[in-house]
Amino acid sequence: MVEYTQGGRTRTMAFLRRLFGLNTTSPRKNAAPLAPNIVVAVAELETHLVRMASAVAADFQSIQTNSFRATHAEFEVLYAYLNYADRSFFGLFGPAVRKRALEVIEGSLPQRITAAFCGGWPEPLQKKHVAEFLVNMRNGEQEYGLCKPTGLPRQDDVFMRCAINALEDLGHSEDSSKALSLCLKLMSVYVEMPMAPYVEKLGKALMNSST
Repeated sequence: MVEYTQGGRTRTMAFLRRLFGLNTTSPRKNAAPLAPNIVVAVAELETHLVRMASAVAADFQSIQTNSFRATHAEFEVLYAYLNYADRSFFGLFGPAVRKRALEVIEGSLPQRITAAFCGGWPEPLQKKHVAEFLVNMRNGEQEYGLCKPTGLPRQDDVFMRCAINALEDLGHSEDSSKALSLCLKLMSVYVEMPMAPYVEKLGKALMNSST
């Protein structure tokens, strides 16, 4: 996975969650404006995915006190859940809507997180952060797309691969017991915090929109 290059990132995802909210103003620049129902639907899905990632990462501080490492690991979890959302769009709505959903998320999530996480930075640095987050997000989609959503703690499973990657970010890449525990946590949060209603809402909005 490509790592972030920004320095001085000491604020945590807890701070990010407080600022993330459900901003219904599309952050996309130099793109055709989205229909209001699509803007709301994508914001709700993104916020839910961030909450899922945060639920998984609640114990990261007990593993690694370095906030940069913990935040990076939490983003890794977010990428894995995005992959599950991607698969859901394809399964529920087909390739065309899936492609459109990814385009909307790619045009929205990096901008939203950058605005919340480093909104006070000079614009060139914000643009750099957006670009780097997008690279990481796409790399995560590529890597997890090669895995399988088996729901089993095996090497080619999406959640097991995510657990291994996150633990590497946390400095515990050789700990198989922690990998299994984190994999099971990813699975349990996925079940306990279903993303399906949010995926369906955005998918239907895209199907019914000409934008």
